[in-house]
Amino acid sequence: MATILVTGGNIGNQVAEELAQLGFAVRVLTKTVKQNPMWDKLKIEQIAVDMASIPSMLPAFEGVDRFFSVTPFVENLAELGLNTIEAAKQAEVRRIVRSSFIGASETGITLGRDHRTIEKAVEASGIQYTILRPNTFMQSYAMNAESIRRDSAFYMPQGSGRVSLIDVGDVSSVAVAVLMQDGHENRVYKLTGPEALSNDDVAERLSRVIGKKVTYIDVTEKQAEQSMASEGLPTWMIKSLLELFDFSKRGAAELISTDSEYLLNRKPISFDIFVRGNTKLFQ
Repeated sequence: MATILVTGGNIGNQVAEELAQLGFAVRVLTKTVKQNPMWDKLKIEQIAVDMASIPSMLPAFEGVDRFFSVTPFVENLAELGLNTIEAAKQAEVRRIVRSSFIGASETGITLGRDHRTIEKAVEASGIQYTILRPNTFMQSYAMNAESIRRDSAFYMPQGSGRVSLIDVGDVSSVAVAVLMQDGHENRVYKLTGPEALSNDDVAERLSRVIGKKVTYIDVTEKQAEQSMASEGLPTWMIKSLLELFDFSKRGAAELISTDSEYLLNRKPISFDIFVRGNTKLFQ
């Protein structure tokens, strides 16, 4: 059986586990090999590579038939993504499923331009591909959990912009489906949740599920910048996150797509269900 290679991380780890549970041979591309008894039981292989070096990655691609490609949120995201696609080409991989960003565009924000650069390399690779463009993850609100527990509030410069948030688990399940199934060749899918929520909506849902009043505080961009800098975030990341907040504030992330439901063969998970599954995080 040919091996499926998966880039490790929030989405990739779940993709690897789902594939292994279905009986596929799975290898995970990772920066550092970590002990994982569950993965050992599932026979998930880990290979440590330097994504900045194509020769470093080539051994991980040996015997690989399909590749799930996702790039970590780093300053040189585009460079690392391009390297993995080049390695896949050299290894003559048959299928690539690429996890991108709903705002991927040559004229978009920095994150969108970087992802579009990688998408273009995938499209030009000559390899059968499917591109997934997920919206902001519901799990991103875990970054606000501390202030929700401490202040019963969270702070973002996002105004009243609505976002069709999606659960990471739904993205991984879609990736597994298109890796396994034919019929998705050279297609681009936009992955969203079932509804577009403002942060006031999010606060209301959190309040209702965890049983205490939670408030969204719409801070200025300058306040958000100063807060992130005080937490030690690098300048490039602060700039990218501020662009992403503005992207959402402008309503650019409010699209609700039916692609998720079509590929999952069910409704995508709602934010209420996500919060109910993570109440301890916010209480």
